[in-house]
Amino acid sequence: MIIDNTHAFYSNQTGLASFNSLRKFFNVQNGAYLYTNIFLDESFAEDTFLFEPIPIENDYETFVKNELVLNNQNIKIIFKDIKNYLKKIDFENDKKTRRKRFLTYENMFKKYNKISLTLEKSNVPYCYPFCTDDVIVQEKLNSLKINFLRLWENIPESFPEYKILNNVVALPFSDIVFNKIIENFN
Repeated sequence: MIIDNTHAFYSNQTGLASFNSLRKFFNVQNGAYLYTNIFLDESFAEDTFLFEPIPIENDYETFVKNELVLNNQNIKIIFKDIKNYLKKIDFENDKKTRRKRFLTYENMFKKYNKISLTLEKSNVPYCYPFCTDDVIVQEKLNSLKINFLRLWENIPESFPEYKILNNVVALPFSDIVFNKIIENFN
């Protein structure tokens, strides 16, 4: 079994192999970690594909274009500049910040969120998944002019989760967006 941890960067390796996304957690243009106990004889070229990392909340159109380009890339070794950037990240502080911001959102939006959430001690979230029918909250979020990532779309109506999952937005933890949301909802 191969485990997709693209939204769970800090999760432990499980299964035959697992991978996670650097781009989804850190301000880098590309990169992921693949964990496996299987060794390949194949060698991979270093990634040299460069573009400016654009968070979805800053520029949706460029974000999508970057995603489409990355979809057609072969497996490569992480670019050396990204490796150097990662060495400067305080991962323990990042974990604490993500947990703290999740709990701040949870305290702020719990009464509106149709998703019941529990943050276990070992969990380090990618975002705060938020789904509400409250029109006032939706309008207030929309007025902030932030492009929110939708985690799921086009879930068939035959699925029991249809009404919730098609309306889930990912409230990000990036400094600018987090502060903007907090300022406008306090």
